Amino acid sequence: ELNGIDFLSFNNKKTDLSQPLSSLYDNYYGRNIGAVILISDGNFNSGTTPLIVAEKFKRTPFYTISVGDTIQKVDHLVKTVINNDIAFLNNKFPVEVSIEGNLVANKSFDVQLLKDGKVLLTKQLKHQDNEYSLVTTDFLLDANAIGIHEYTVKITDLDKEYNFDNNEKSFFVEVLDDRSKLLFVVETLNPDVGAIKSALVSENNLEVEITSIEDLPSDFTKYDLLVWF
Repeated sequence: ELNGIDFLSFNNKKTDLSQPLSSLYDNYYGRNIGAVILISDGNFNSGTTPLIVAEKFKRTPFYTISVGDTIQKVDHLVKTVINNDIAFLNNKFPVEVSIEGNLVANKSFDVQLLKDGKVLLTKQLKHQDNEYSLVTTDFLLDANAIGIHEYTVKITDLDKEYNFDNNEKSFFVEVLDDRSKLLFVVETLNPDVGAIKSALVSENNLEVEITSIEDLPSDFTKYDLLVWF
């Protein structure tokens, strides 16, 4: 939180630079702020990047003072996990994972994708031959149960690693059974109708039915689209 203090204690367990900047913007923006002076080692490990919040201050200059230990630590971490918030039942959905590494050149490691504590998939990756490494990989998962599901991406610990807490990241995906129903009404069966159905059933979000004029259903309300062929 943004508070007035008389001294620095350095006894908190995380650094969220975006939160105090957001509070500063909400409470004081538009009141002719002369400048913002930010004193930090720059290593934020919570919240969003402070650059996004700082860009809101259109007419306020920022001055940054770097302090603290400048020695780079041996560490790798799950940097980002990109996934859809919603997936549809019996479909597959992709997950993209980025792993960042510092001073871990050419080191191999495993990345696991877990659901409810059980390992679904495992890949073996290797960091780039640089002091700074960024490795990206993809997973393709099955949406086979309705509801909200928690997944966890976890990477194996490395020798002499500075921080093990950032070696995993969790995310949630909601699986819905929301398929649209389509009804084809045909006078006679023909190859055109069969070809159209074959093309549409490949879309897992569509449920296709074909009926003749003589066998029209008594209730059309359950269908999202009616096609008279």
